[in-house]
Amino acid sequence: MNCKVGDKKIKYILSGRVDSNNSEEFENFLFKHYSENAGKDIIMDAADLQYISSAGLRALLKLKKKSGKNISISNVSDEIFDIFAVTGFIDIFDVSKKLKVVYLDNAHALMKSINGQFYRKSADTMVKVYRKGISIDEIKKERELAKKALVLGVPTLIPFELCSIGSSYGLIFEASDTTSLSKIIQKNPASLEEYADRFANFLKELHSIEVNSDAFPSIKDKYREWMEDAEGWLKPADRDSINKLLDGIPDSRSYLHGNITLSNVTVHDGELMLLDMSASSYGHPIFDLQGIYASLVESSAINCSSMMGISIENCRKFWDAFFPIYMSGSSEGAIENMQMLLKRYYILNQKLLSVLENK
Repeated sequence: MNCKVGDKKIKYILSGRVDSNNSEEFENFLFKHYSENAGKDIIMDAADLQYISSAGLRALLKLKKKSGKNISISNVSDEIFDIFAVTGFIDIFDVSKKLKVVYLDNAHALMKSINGQFYRKSADTMVKVYRKGISIDEIKKERELAKKALVLGVPTLIPFELCSIGSSYGLIFEASDTTSLSKIIQKNPASLEEYADRFANFLKELHSIEVNSDAFPSIKDKYREWMEDAEGWLKPADRDSINKLLDGIPDSRSYLHGNITLSNVTVHDGELMLLDMSASSYGHPIFDLQGIYASLVESSAINCSSMMGISIENCRKFWDAFFPIYMSGSSEGAIENMQMLLKRYYILNQKLLSVLENK
């Protein structure tokens, strides 16, 4: 057993066997280090824990009651996890299994993600490797949002196991035939109008899905949180303009992907699907449209050529084919108003994002 202490956390490193022969020693070890660091969050690494008896579990329970803290126990083996499950302790502690180690030898790079990269691991397995610095909690949140989206009827590929890849984390997907929309346009520009049509109808159907629960956050609430984070850094005139724009956008319960581009829309077994679900939310469809507009029109030099491998000309052609189909059935005035709002939204959104990225 060992213990590491940080400014805000105390980390216990559990190892070997905890049974009736040493449970008292184990309990004393836990309480000695906690009494010296009372009030700090408690985490436990059980990667080297081979066995824990009921006496050891009682010691953990005493520590939880004494501290009043939620205790997370990570890297638990299948055998230890079964003990926690049978005793009901997985409902008391935040218990997570030891991550599967994945090697990407001979893996084929697929589409880029907003926060990582997808790889083909085998004929029916895909792995998303997250950028370094993205925490396990963030990855778990994305996985949960993906599951909630699927239940809502959103077409998305569901990630299964968390895994570790070198010094990064990842998620394993079951995916037999998946290609990003950006790759398809890149390799076959002649299909551009066909997929612009499909994508427009796909997005209209997506935005017809209503969120009638608190499973997803409001996109307006997220923007207001970002505004608070930018307080003191954002110019008052820009802040007032963003608030005015937000207030002027009608409230809606439409499902939003929140960060949609041609790179995280995939064609899976002939059907369009979504990836990168961490920004899932609800609100007016303009919040999704502005992301597409920004990447294809306003920021095309960066997003199209560098990130998606599509020429700037073809990005604009895609937008020009996509937008009228998405807005079909709307009046000319509504279409002109949407075009004006998208441009205005882009300018203000860039000011907010630049502050958040550089403050």
